Amino acid sequence: MTDQYLIDLGLVSASGQASSLLSRFVPNLEAVGSTPSKFVFDVWGAINTPKPLSNGLRGSVLELLVGLSLIRAGITPFFRQAEITYVNNAKFDFLLWEEGWNPISLSVKTSLRERYKQAELEAGALQNVHRRSENYLITLEANEVATRRRKLRLASQFSNLDRLVLADTVEFDELIDQLASRLFAKPTDVNPMANDLIVAG
Repeated sequence: MTDQYLIDLGLVSASGQASSLLSRFVPNLEAVGSTPSKFVFDVWGAINTPKPLSNGLRGSVLELLVGLSLIRAGITPFFRQAEITYVNNAKFDFLLWEEGWNPISLSVKTSLRERYKQAELEAGALQNVHRRSENYLITLEANEVATRRRKLRLASQFSNLDRLVLADTVEFDELIDQLASRLFAKPTDVNPMANDLIVAG
């Protein structure tokens, strides 16, 4: 099975259409380019030639490209399709815990038209519970990103997102470099008690 390495890395639970397709273009982790944006640009272009991917595959393939970029840069551990206690109705594409305490969400969307509001709501829900959390939206839609940025500049829109990032530009490299400079860990269980003056009876 050519996509076994994606299963071994934990990026997918089992072989599927997206992982099988991607593994033809990226047969192993060593094939992941050291420049994240160039890696995404090259593979995305190749995998969509001569015929673009179906809508059903686009999102899954882009998520795998972002996940491989994180692993290649040593940015681990992270959670995929993550759900967090007390953050209701939100499932994060990727979630990292800085030093096991502060969550950083990466929302990966091939199209912003319908998914932008979802990313905004999820970011807001996370910030309501974890005040210092960070939220990044990674996409390939340059025109839609330009529109959102223009509205934010004109102050006609507020955003819960820390940054919109184009995955096939230097912006993605900068985000990967920024994350690679931090330490991540699995979150630890936290005892809600501030002291241990327990009466056991």
